[in-house]
Amino acid sequence: VPDGVTAVPLTVPGEAWVGVDPASGDNAIYVRAPRRNGGRLFAILSSTWTRDQLVDLLRSGSPN
Repeated sequence: VPDGVTAVPLTVPGEAWVGVDPASGDNAIYVRAPRRNGGRLFAILSSTWTRDQLVDLLRSGSPN
């Protein structure tokens, strides 16, 4: 994960961090979960959603 990201507490197995993607400058949430993407790290980037919306998307499936 890039420098400057913040850990997101989860209630399910896995790890997540939210911050800014250094390559694009977009808000991003980075996720490593044992049952998603083969357990490999992946990111969801957005130029329009806030970091809070990305965390909501991760937790509830909807960017509130």
